Amino acid sequence: VNVTGNGVSTAFVVAPASLSFGDVLLGESKLDSVSVQNIGSKDLFISLAQSNNNNYSVTPSSATIPPYDSLKFYVTFLPNSMGVKNGFVIFDHNANGTPDSVSVSGRCIAPLFSVVPTSLNFGDVVVFSSKTDSVIVTNTGTAQLEISLTESNNSDYSITPTIATLLPSMSRTFYVTFIPS
Repeated sequence: VNVTGNGVSTAFVVAPASLSFGDVLLGESKLDSVSVQNIGSKDLFISLAQSNNNNYSVTPSSATIPPYDSLKFYVTFLPNSMGVKNGFVIFDHNANGTPDSVSVSGRCIAPLFSVVPTSLNFGDVVVFSSKTDSVIVTNTGTAQLEISLTESNNSDYSITPTIATLLPSMSRTFYVTFIPS
């Protein structure tokens, strides 16, 4: 009896094995990718590519990779709250060892505005004379705070400085002057 045949298989290889997105501002996103390679001799079916952390999304979510070919999967980090966000991108497929995963990490940062005191009472001030008081603004967040314009909706009050940049944990005094007209 003469017997012949060819062994066929799929083989899943992903690179890199982890993605680090670093610091990303709240409300912004960052894109990176991994490459999945089929080093086998039959089609590799990725039935589902997704993250176990909703701060990460994966596209495409499924694919077929021909033998000895590769495909990029794009991972988007769009954090929904401040802090470190770790997780995995998980690939369900038809090769041995399924599922496979890639670790993902990133940190969501944002400036946070804090002011003390929250109100000022100038009391009685003689018309066309002035009285000045102050508030302290602190950036209690994890990213740079840009104050692009300080102004009052009442022309009897002025505020200085009118702009400021505060690094995390930095404070700045703002002076409010009341000149009743």
